[in-house]
Amino acid sequence: MLRISDDEVDIQHWRGLSANLQPGKVADRYLTEEDCEEVLFQTIWKLGYRCPKCDFEGDIWIIKTRRKYECPNCRHQYTGRSVSRMYGKRASLLGCFKGAEFIIETMAGNKPHIQTINRFAELVGLSYRPARTLRLEMFEELKKPMGGFWGSLLCNEDFDEYLYNGDRLEDLLNYYDFEDPKDNSLKFGK
Repeated sequence: MLRISDDEVDIQHWRGLSANLQPGKVADRYLTEEDCEEVLFQTIWKLGYRCPKCDFEGDIWIIKTRRKYECPNCRHQYTGRSVSRMYGKRASLLGCFKGAEFIIETMAGNKPHIQTINRFAELVGLSYRPARTLRLEMFEELKKPMGGFWGSLLCNEDFDEYLYNGDRLEDLLNYYDFEDPKDNSLKFGK
Protein backbone atom coordinates (compact mmCIF):
# COMPACT_ATOMS: atom_id res chain seq x y z
CA MET A 1 0.00 0.00 0.00
CA LEU A 2 1.19 3.50 -0.79
CA ARG A 3 1.81 5.42 2.42
CA ILE A 4 0.78 9.01 1.92
CA SER A 5 -0.18 11.77 4.29
CA ASP A 6 -3.42 13.72 4.07
CA ASP A 7 -1.68 16.84 2.76
CA GLU A 8 -0.41 14.85 -0.26
CA VAL A 9 -3.95 13.94 -1.30
CA ASP A 10 -5.43 16.79 -3.31
CA ILE A 11 -8.51 15.05 -4.68
CA GLN A 12 -9.23 17.92 -7.10
CA HIS A 13 -5.76 17.56 -8.62
CA TRP A 14 -6.14 13.80 -9.10
CA ARG A 15 -9.69 14.12 -10.46
CA GLY A 16 -8.49 16.80 -12.87
CA LEU A 17 -5.80 14.44 -14.14
CA SER A 18 -8.31 11.61 -14.40
CA ALA A 19 -10.79 13.78 -16.31
CA ASN A 20 -8.07 14.74 -18.78
CA LEU A 21 -6.83 11.22 -19.46
CA GLN A 22 -7.18 10.48 -23.14
CA PRO A 23 -10.32 8.45 -23.91
CA GLY A 24 -10.07 4.69 -23.48
CA LYS A 25 -7.67 2.61 -21.46
CA VAL A 26 -3.94 2.66 -22.11
CA ALA A 27 -4.04 -1.02 -23.08
CA ASP A 28 -6.60 -0.22 -25.81
CA ARG A 29 -4.84 2.88 -27.16
CA TYR A 30 -1.27 1.60 -27.20
CA LEU A 31 -0.95 -1.95 -28.45
CA THR A 32 2.81 -2.11 -28.92
CA GLU A 33 5.97 -0.64 -27.47
CA GLU A 34 6.46 1.27 -30.74
CA ASP A 35 3.16 3.12 -30.21
CA CYS A 36 4.39 4.22 -26.78
CA GLU A 37 7.76 5.30 -28.18
CA GLU A 38 6.00 7.43 -30.79
CA VAL A 39 3.99 9.20 -28.06
CA LEU A 40 7.16 9.68 -26.02
CA PHE A 41 8.98 11.16 -29.03
CA GLN A 42 6.07 13.49 -29.89
CA THR A 43 5.86 14.69 -26.28
CA ILE A 44 9.57 15.32 -25.80
CA TRP A 45 10.00 17.21 -29.07
CA LYS A 46 6.54 18.75 -29.30
CA LEU A 47 7.94 22.18 -30.17
CA GLY A 48 10.42 20.84 -32.69
CA TYR A 49 13.41 18.57 -32.66
CA ARG A 50 16.58 19.64 -30.86
CA CYS A 51 19.65 17.43 -30.49
CA PRO A 52 20.36 16.69 -26.81
CA LYS A 53 24.11 16.93 -27.41
CA CYS A 54 24.77 19.82 -29.82
CA ASP A 55 21.39 21.68 -29.76
CA PHE A 56 21.00 21.27 -33.54
CA GLU A 57 17.49 22.20 -34.67
CA GLY A 58 16.12 20.61 -37.82
CA ASP A 59 15.39 17.21 -39.29
CA ILE A 60 16.73 14.02 -37.77
CA TRP A 61 17.72 10.67 -39.16
CA ILE A 62 15.85 7.59 -38.01
CA ILE A 63 17.72 4.29 -37.74
CA LYS A 64 14.84 1.84 -38.07
CA THR A 65 16.85 -1.34 -37.59
CA ARG A 66 17.91 -0.28 -34.08
CA ARG A 67 14.98 2.04 -33.19
CA LYS A 68 17.29 5.01 -32.66
CA TYR A 69 17.51 8.59 -33.84
CA GLU A 70 20.64 10.28 -35.13
CA CYS A 71 21.56 13.94 -35.31
CA PRO A 72 22.76 14.84 -38.83
CA ASN A 73 25.06 17.51 -37.39
CA CYS A 74 27.06 15.67 -34.71
CA ARG A 75 26.01 12.06 -35.48
CA HIS A 76 24.93 11.52 -31.86
CA GLN A 77 22.62 8.49 -31.58
CA TYR A 78 19.93 8.18 -28.91
CA THR A 79 16.48 6.85 -28.20
CA GLY A 80 13.42 8.59 -26.77
CA ARG A 81 14.04 6.80 -23.49
CA SER A 82 17.62 8.03 -23.19
CA VAL A 83 16.63 11.71 -23.17
CA SER A 84 13.68 11.35 -20.78
CA ARG A 85 12.92 10.16 -17.27
CA MET A 86 12.80 6.63 -18.65
CA TYR A 87 16.58 6.48 -18.98
CA GLY A 88 17.93 3.51 -17.04
CA LYS A 89 14.49 2.05 -16.28
CA ARG A 90 13.99 -1.63 -17.03
CA ALA A 91 10.23 -1.43 -17.34
CA SER A 92 8.59 -1.34 -20.74
CA LEU A 93 7.00 1.94 -21.79
CA LEU A 94 3.63 0.25 -22.16
CA GLY A 95 3.90 -1.10 -18.61
CA CYS A 96 4.85 2.35 -17.31
CA PHE A 97 1.90 3.95 -19.10
CA LYS A 98 -0.42 1.37 -17.50
CA GLY A 99 1.17 2.00 -14.10
CA ALA A 100 0.75 5.79 -14.33
CA GLU A 101 -2.87 5.37 -15.41
CA PHE A 102 -3.44 3.02 -12.46
CA ILE A 103 -2.03 5.57 -9.99
CA ILE A 104 -4.16 8.39 -11.43
CA GLU A 105 -7.36 6.35 -11.39
CA THR A 106 -6.93 5.02 -7.86
CA MET A 107 -6.02 8.42 -6.43
CA ALA A 108 -8.92 10.12 -8.28
CA GLY A 109 -11.29 7.49 -6.91
CA ASN A 110 -9.88 8.14 -3.41
CA LYS A 111 -8.74 4.49 -3.19
CA PRO A 112 -4.99 4.66 -2.53
CA HIS A 113 -5.35 1.55 -0.34
CA ILE A 114 -5.68 -0.68 -3.43
CA GLN A 115 -2.29 0.45 -4.77
CA THR A 116 -0.32 -2.52 -3.56
CA ILE A 117 3.20 -2.95 -4.84
CA ASN A 118 2.39 -6.48 -5.99
CA ARG A 119 -0.48 -5.23 -8.18
CA PHE A 120 1.68 -2.42 -9.56
CA ALA A 121 4.58 -4.84 -10.21
CA GLU A 122 2.25 -7.11 -12.16
CA LEU A 123 1.01 -4.17 -14.26
CA VAL A 124 4.46 -2.85 -15.19
CA GLY A 125 6.12 -6.25 -15.49
CA LEU A 126 8.83 -5.81 -12.85
CA SER A 127 9.81 -7.57 -9.68
CA TYR A 128 8.91 -6.12 -6.28
CA ARG A 129 11.83 -3.79 -5.53
CA PRO A 130 12.17 -2.02 -8.92
CA ALA A 131 8.37 -1.70 -9.08
CA ARG A 132 8.35 -0.06 -5.65
CA THR A 133 11.00 2.46 -6.71
CA LEU A 134 9.22 3.20 -10.00
CA ARG A 135 5.86 3.68 -8.28
CA LEU A 136 7.32 6.16 -5.79
CA GLU A 137 9.00 8.11 -8.61
CA MET A 138 5.78 8.14 -10.65
CA PHE A 139 3.71 9.26 -7.68
CA GLU A 140 6.08 12.16 -6.94
CA GLU A 141 6.01 13.20 -10.60
CA LEU A 142 2.23 12.92 -10.90
CA LYS A 143 1.79 15.17 -7.84
CA LYS A 144 3.31 18.05 -9.81
CA PRO A 145 1.03 20.53 -11.59
CA MET A 146 -0.58 18.92 -14.63
CA GLY A 147 0.94 15.56 -13.71
CA GLY A 148 4.52 16.41 -14.66
CA PHE A 149 6.22 14.09 -17.16
CA TRP A 150 3.68 11.26 -16.90
CA GLY A 151 0.73 13.65 -17.12
CA SER A 152 2.16 15.10 -20.32
CA LEU A 153 2.28 11.60 -21.84
CA LEU A 154 -1.15 10.38 -20.79
CA CYS A 155 -3.40 13.43 -20.57
CA ASN A 156 -5.05 15.53 -23.26
CA GLU A 157 -3.02 18.19 -25.01
CA ASP A 158 -4.20 21.23 -23.06
CA PHE A 159 -5.22 21.93 -19.53
CA ASP A 160 -6.90 25.24 -18.85
CA GLU A 161 -6.91 27.57 -15.89
CA TYR A 162 -10.36 26.44 -14.73
CA LEU A 163 -8.90 23.15 -13.54
CA TYR A 164 -6.23 24.99 -11.61
CA ASN A 165 -7.49 27.95 -9.63
CA GLY A 166 -6.29 29.65 -6.46
CA ASP A 167 -3.09 28.19 -5.03
CA ARG A 168 -2.91 25.51 -7.70
CA LEU A 169 -2.87 28.19 -10.42
CA GLU A 170 0.06 29.90 -8.68
CA ASP A 171 1.87 26.54 -8.46
CA LEU A 172 1.24 25.98 -12.15
CA LEU A 173 2.53 29.44 -13.11
CA ASN A 174 5.63 28.95 -10.97
CA TYR A 175 6.22 25.48 -12.38
CA TYR A 176 6.25 26.83 -15.95
CA ASP A 177 8.12 30.05 -15.02
CA PHE A 178 5.49 32.48 -16.28
CA GLU A 179 6.37 36.08 -15.48
CA ASP A 180 2.91 37.58 -15.92
CA PRO A 181 -0.21 35.48 -15.31
CA LYS A 182 -2.16 37.91 -17.50
CA ASP A 183 -0.43 36.62 -20.63
CA ASN A 184 -2.54 36.33 -23.78
CA SER A 185 -4.09 33.03 -22.80
CA LEU A 186 -3.75 30.71 -19.86
CA LYS A 187 -3.85 27.62 -22.03
CA PHE A 188 -0.90 25.47 -21.08
CA GLY A 189 0.48 22.93 -23.53
CA LYS A 190 2.91 20.31 -22.35
